[in-house]
Amino acid sequence: QRECSIRLALGATPGRIAGQLFTEALLLAVSGALIGIPFAAWMAQSLRWLLPPTSAPVGLDLKLNADVFAFIMLVCASAVLLCGMAPVLHSIRIDVNENLKTGARSGGSGGAISQRTRSVLVASEVALAFVALFGAALFVGSYRSTKAVHPGFDAKNLSVAQIDLFTSGYSPEQGQLFCSRLCERLRSIPGITGVTYMDRLPLGFGLSPWKEIQVPDYATRQGENMKIYANSVAAGYFEMMRVPKVAGRDFTEQDDKRKLPVIIVNESFVRRFYGDRNPIGRKVLFDDCSFDVIGVVKDTKYHSLSEDPQPFIFQRKVYRDDPNISFCIRSAGDPHSAQQLLRREVAAMDPNVGVFDAMTLSEHMGGSLFAQKAAASLLSALGAISILLASLGIYGVMSYAVSRRTQEIGIRSALGARRHHVIGLVLRQAMFLAGAGIIGGIAMAMVATRFVAGMLFKVTADDPVIFVGTALFLCAVALLASYVPAWRATRIDPIEALRHE
Repeated sequence: QRECSIRLALGATPGRIAGQLFTEALLLAVSGALIGIPFAAWMAQSLRWLLPPTSAPVGLDLKLNADVFAFIMLVCASAVLLCGMAPVLHSIRIDVNENLKTGARSGGSGGAISQRTRSVLVASEVALAFVALFGAALFVGSYRSTKAVHPGFDAKNLSVAQIDLFTSGYSPEQGQLFCSRLCERLRSIPGITGVTYMDRLPLGFGLSPWKEIQVPDYATRQGENMKIYANSVAAGYFEMMRVPKVAGRDFTEQDDKRKLPVIIVNESFVRRFYGDRNPIGRKVLFDDCSFDVIGVVKDTKYHSLSEDPQPFIFQRKVYRDDPNISFCIRSAGDPHSAQQLLRREVAAMDPNVGVFDAMTLSEHMGGSLFAQKAAASLLSALGAISILLASLGIYGVMSYAVSRRTQEIGIRSALGARRHHVIGLVLRQAMFLAGAGIIGGIAMAMVATRFVAGMLFKVTADDPVIFVGTALFLCAVALLASYVPAWRATRIDPIEALRHE
């Protein structure tokens, strides 16, 4: 204020003062952006660490190109304009005569206005930190709840892999023979307790193919969706995956030889289309064919651990010109050793057949958790940055407040104020800012969580435990951030403080 007053008194125009302040703010913002860009690029690339091992194409365009760089610079310039407007307006409206006469650092009412502005900004930082932390806690809780869900099958000691037959020149008949022989060779190896194959592995990226079905004797409602997800599996799939059978029988080799049009459905399919009626032997129409229901199995998870039970159809594996076949091997010991056995046996049968995406089934299931894992990780990082900004804001405001109240604190100490009284004086002001920010953050979080409630699993968006825990954590951060300025206030020498200014 004093510098601006001298410049104005010497003939500087308000525009020159505003230009100088905007230039200084712009240099700070651009410098911060340039320092932050490498960290942002590193954090963007770290998203790949969240991906499960897969050769499937995943659309993560994480390159820092010219468009992204221009957008960052535009955001920085906008921040300068928005955040720099208030101090610029204040600096060109100051009372020049009053400031030159007093020479004070406070600037009278202007100091009070600046203090209120700083307090509002710090409270806003705390509010935004509360929202980020609360969101992170919700998504971390949802992610943990999802991971704890039982998929309906036993993924322990299971290894999976893809093999490519048809691009190696195999006909459907040759492919069927190759898979049958490969299963026999693997089952004969000590330590291998089960082998099966299918079109798609459960709980990976993407969705299963669907069939638009017709169910005789079922009254279809107007507008009812009759598209049901399906998968093609080989005989022994349910036994090997340890999916309990409810009724009927499994697929057999005889079904393959006789090419019988048979299917197995899950309990949700029976509940929806048959109710209390026995489904075994009933017809289901799709793909211009009539299929007989030969068995019913328990519901499992197919695309996501958080999905609701849904009807599902299992066909016997029919060999078409599919590029890949998914093999699943259960071993008595380390599942990773089964992957080497599979590669060895495939190479012994035909070295031209490729084996890829070899991993455990638990690793493969990470694909279905990618969205929640990414959300939890990103919000946790955002929450950590918000806490850092809020704590720096509280520390800065408290340090500045202590420096402006040096004389007051010296007088209080001279009049007998104890050290804990001085510390309490500073901490109360800091906790007032934190409390105001937390109240604002609660209001913002209650509005924001309405838009993400549908993305949460077994976690409510208005969980009082998370609200209270987040508030207490931010209070603890505020206490830590303000303790150093408070302790510094107790070191003020009363004699030096009384001589101050």
